[in-house]
Amino acid sequence: MNLHLRVAPALTLVAALGCAAAAPAQATVSPSSLVSAPDFRVDDFSIAMNPAGERSAVTLVGERGTRVQVLARLGHGDSLRPGRRLEDLRARFGSGGYARFSDPVTAVAPDGAAITAWIVTAVARRDGQPSYRLRVSTASPSGSFRSPRTLMSSRSSQLTLTGAVAHRGGRAVLSWLRGNRVEVAVRRGSRFGTPQTIGSSRHYDGPPQLAISAGGTAVAAWSPTQGSAAMASVLRPTGRRFGVARSVSAPGERTAYARAVAGPGGTGVAWTVEAPSAIPAAGVLRFARMRTAAGAFAAPATLASLDTDGAPHVALPRLGVTTAWRQFTTHTEPGDTDSITASRLDGASSWLGGAAPKRLSEPRSLALRPVLAALGDRALVAWLEAPEFNVGTPVRLAVATAGGWQPTVTLPLDEPREGPPSRTFGIDAGERRSARDLAIAAGGRGALLGWVTSRQASDGSVSARLRIAAYAR
Repeated sequence: MNLHLRVAPALTLVAALGCAAAAPAQATVSPSSLVSAPDFRVDDFSIAMNPAGERSAVTLVGERGTRVQVLARLGHGDSLRPGRRLEDLRARFGSGGYARFSDPVTAVAPDGAAITAWIVTAVARRDGQPSYRLRVSTASPSGSFRSPRTLMSSRSSQLTLTGAVAHRGGRAVLSWLRGNRVEVAVRRGSRFGTPQTIGSSRHYDGPPQLAISAGGTAVAAWSPTQGSAAMASVLRPTGRRFGVARSVSAPGERTAYARAVAGPGGTGVAWTVEAPSAIPAAGVLRFARMRTAAGAFAAPATLASLDTDGAPHVALPRLGVTTAWRQFTTHTEPGDTDSITASRLDGASSWLGGAAPKRLSEPRSLALRPVLAALGDRALVAWLEAPEFNVGTPVRLAVATAGGWQPTVTLPLDEPREGPPSRTFGIDAGERRSARDLAIAAGGRGALLGWVTSRQASDGSVSARLRIAAYAR
């Protein structure tokens, strides 16, 4: 059965006007729909949409019974066709042997061609040593995903897949870490070239991040070590290899969390400049815009001063730059002796003429890392937020336009359903409580917002399923 995520008028956003001349902007968000089967426990996922919003893709990795599987679904806009099983392995074998899938990445090119990739980790019972394989599958503009093939294998170093971008004519780029080495592979036509090492990274949150411009220039950005320069390497539209990595930050800046970003407003690199001996990281958020297809960058500009978790979150809508960051606060209830640390989410946009940052999250709540996407002349900011540290973390969405911020919409993790209620405890509380638990992809006049919701039934069993909601302008 096809899944149809059609925009419903149930939730309506009305823009906060910045001036009398601005016209009210309206948008709708559909109720979320489940896109994974009840017996499939989702461990991770990725979603993507081409710039025109005509084709979308979702990749899921997880467990079904005693098997681990990779599933992929393609669709047109906000309608997804039935999924295809791309890989299927026994989850455990012998005494101590196991296999798992991780790090799914997905990209859809302007012409509708798609690429998805993931990591296979297997541990043999005889020696207990893990082996890693980077697997990749591609789809033509009008076709389904093909059988996957292995692009990279490693036993001596861990593989961590970090990004994928795609462009017309079968062109695509994958990025990953092999141990401390930053590596990329470029696809031209129907084949990937030899993997290329473009740098190294020993920063815990510094793996290479990819972005691609409308003209096909790809940028990889990363942080070699915490406190070092922000590095970037560029692949020209007709190039086969990335160029020599160069610093895009100012001399002497102590940077971290370099990120490549692209959107209707251009392409660039964002990073955090840290103040010495600050925990959590305190400093400023900086951004350098790419000026030419050859990879020349403009002088860095300061987007915001912050006291934050570090990683920059930036979107580039047309004629604007929008950023969001978490501020850590501490409060004590009357009569209590223990303080509670919370994180609030703030946002700022260059459209608003230097206005003060706007608080997006509710007071005294725990806002998790946001995800951002640019959609034409507006930016979407989504995040998970735990009110008063209670369970049932909702998904929240705010939209920045040239006229101001639209009122924030709250989406429940799980839609109400009939029958005996199970206890819902929110996002999967495993080792990874990160932005991968929430993802957004935008194109044309709409976007898809996905998250994992976990439920514990009365018999103690736990399910983890993917939900997707559709946003439309």
